[in-house]
Amino acid sequence: KNTGAGLKAFVTSQRDNEVMVVDLQIGTFSTIPVGVSPSRLLLSADEQQLFVANSESDSISIIDTSQNRVTQTLSLARRNYPYIGSMPNAMALSPDGGTLYVTLAGENAVALVNLKTGRVTGRIPTAWYPNALSVSQDGKTLYVVNAKSPSGPNPAGGRTTDAAEARNTTFRNEYVLALNKAGITVIPLPNRRDLNRPSRLVNHNNGFDKWRRIDPVMKQLANKIEHVVYIIKENRTYDQVLGDLPVGNGDPRSEEHTSELQ
Repeated sequence: KNTGAGLKAFVTSQRDNEVMVVDLQIGTFSTIPVGVSPSRLLLSADEQQLFVANSESDSISIIDTSQNRVTQTLSLARRNYPYIGSMPNAMALSPDGGTLYVTLAGENAVALVNLKTGRVTGRIPTAWYPNALSVSQDGKTLYVVNAKSPSGPNPAGGRTTDAAEARNTTFRNEYVLALNKAGITVIPLPNRRDLNRPSRLVNHNNGFDKWRRIDPVMKQLANKIEHVVYIIKENRTYDQVLGDLPVGNGDPRSEEHTSELQ
């Protein structure tokens, strides 16, 4: 960023929950405390404000670039909702600078923030795990990149056909992540009065419309559960890990192939 007086760079430090301000001329830096796990940065058109997406505290920090300090923190949380998990991870400004669009990877949605009031005016649903976006020059269309998709079937069944490739395993067809396909959602931006319907849809998709209700089954189990065990596996496909089990629609050849490679 060129401030006129000199060159400076802003760098997020996710480990330390800070934004580092680096003087590129002399190589020194200072730090600005922000929210938890800051990810993306966005500079306003006049370069006077820097927006910071705090992915693990569901907030946006606004930094005054002339003073190098946070002047405002915008909450993306719902009213009276006690948990976090929206995971804001990318931002874009409307052409007039009045609205901040924020991708919420944890909600599969985009939040619209009125920068005059500092409040979320609505949400628009997207596909799975949005992580980048831009706004058309006329301010009427939003372009959202969705990083994930259902992986679908493994076309090679976890096996490679080339002997040399089998000896030197590649990422192709070996991991679920290699089978995910990114995509772009094109969204005609609704008027503010028309935001209620897409906002309700985001709430419904994420269960926010019923989070206060007590599930009768969980109520019965609440006093009987002693331990909760998380089983976390590598991003392998079903057949590669469980293909040899007698239950399920598995392919044991994929599991055998995986064992040979390990």
